[in-house]
Formats: sequence, C-alpha cells, structure tokens
Amino acid sequence: MRMLRQATLTRLPVLKIKNESYDRFLGENIHDLYVLGKDGGLHYLNIQGMYGTEHDGLEFDVEEDEYWGKIFESWDFIELMEHDAKRLGIEDNEEYIKIKNKLDELFEDALNKKEESRDELIMKMIKEYEDKYEY
Repeated sequence: MRMLRQATLTRLPVLKIKNESYDRFLGENIHDLYVLGKDGGLHYLNIQGMYGTEHDGLEFDVEEDEYWGKIFESWDFIELMEHDAKRLGIEDNEEYIKIKNKLDELFEDALNKKEESRDELIMKMIKEYEDKYEY
C-alpha cells in the first residue's frame, strides 16, 4: 500500500497512444520520439515506421474535461517505477518490493524534514515580528 503524499513529488505526463488497433504507453521503445508539431502542439512520431499523431490517425489517450479540455494522466517517478516493474514482471519480487518501500520511507522522511524546516522558519519569522512590534 502506498502512503507517500503524491502531491509533493514531481509528476510527469503519461503518454499513451490509441486508435482502433493501437493502444500502448510511449517511451518503452527506442523508436518513440516526441516532436513539436507544425501546429505548435506536442506530437508522437514512430521513427521506424514514420507514423504518428500529426498526420497518421494516432491520438494521445487523454481524459476530456469540459473546462480544461484534454488532460494527460500524470505519474510521479515511483508510479513510473511501478509501471516498469509490472511491464518487466517483477512487481511481486521481494527485492523490488523492499527497495520500493525503502524509497517510499526515504521520501516520506525527506518531506517531513522539509515541512519541519518550513514550520521552524515560519515560527522564527513570527517571533521576530512579535519582538519587533511587541504585541
């Protein structure tokens, strides 16, 4: 079970492609390339077959939001690591689980220390303000 606060880690878009016969994650193949299209948008190009999203009917697999439009799903690096572990068939491997849990603990400790440091700084600033203006 994952307890790490996800909102505090860097999140990256998960790029998936889909059409009637094509549905996969991008970045798992050396032929995957991301390009800035002529329209100024992000596009996918398979450099082996020279097909992609700009002209060849492939589309990014995105959620449609009535207010924001098209939204990419996003994962932090631990979620990316979990995806690769499943893809490589090691998600139940004891060593992998131990390392993943250790990473979760390491980041949780780092986040706690960062919050403590922030709280100490805020309290110091409040004290200095109070001393200066003597409530």
